[in-house]
Amino acid sequence: MLLACGGGGTGPDPDPLLDCSSAPTTTLAVGQHTVVDAAQTACVRLPTAGAAEAEYLYVALSGQGEEDEGGVTAGYELTASTPGVATVEPQLAQSRHGRGPSRATSFHATLRERERALSRVPGAASFSRSRVGGTVPTPPVVGDKRTFEVCETPTCESFVNSIATAKVVAERVAIFVDDGAPAGGYTDADLAAVGRLFDDQLYAIDTTAFGRESDLDDNGVVVVLLTQRINELSPNCDADGSVILGYFFGLDLLPSQTNSNGGEIFYSLVPDPDNPDCGIDKEFATDFLAPVFIHEF
Repeated sequence: MLLACGGGGTGPDPDPLLDCSSAPTTTLAVGQHTVVDAAQTACVRLPTAGAAEAEYLYVALSGQGEEDEGGVTAGYELTASTPGVATVEPQLAQSRHGRGPSRATSFHATLRERERALSRVPGAASFSRSRVGGTVPTPPVVGDKRTFEVCETPTCESFVNSIATAKVVAERVAIFVDDGAPAGGYTDADLAAVGRLFDDQLYAIDTTAFGRESDLDDNGVVVVLLTQRINELSPNCDADGSVILGYFFGLDLLPSQTNSNGGEIFYSLVPDPDNPDCGIDKEFATDFLAPVFIHEF
């Protein structure tokens, strides 16, 4: 299997055919896969299969927390050269050159750069675990209120308070909703279903692949904050078709730092269908809540 990764949130413009004659040959064993960064190369060359024949699955993959309502379109061409080497020529990568990064790409790049800068601050990464052996973690309870600090702009140079209430507290996750969220958003049943999905499936998938969370806030759960403050990071998404769905920020794992929320927190938007500049309907928000959460978690 071959995966071609891209990060753009808009469809490509028509591009000329590419010269793939100098691209290296990609050789895969049965069941093996590789990832090709479309920003680095637009060509994939496969060796001749011979009498045994061969079958390949070529998949286009976007790995960023952004959705484009219109989708992404990219052309490609399959050719066979004289030695019997098949060539896949995706035109997506070519089209990305010269195009500025999308809002979500820039936003997440900013957060990662801020995290790298924080890692170089003496003592920033030092924190003491409050839990001692045998101590039972204390999760929030439904109805608890908490004030979070959330990025106010896509550059995250300033923060804004979000006062939120715990709506669901499951075994592994606590879901808070901003008290100022627009009416007609998630119901308690919607949020309970997401909590069950996280407990029953998403948590095991993610921690098996990447390891357990630190639980430095000693509450035994991962906190999800659903707030209109995330919607405000994409003020004109109806016009440009690009919206920041959510984020995780490593600053929250550094409780000694200003604006840190001191724990594992995932932030995501809320339904706001009546917003004249960036309407987010409930179906859209609900469909992408779980996928974006496991991506950020």
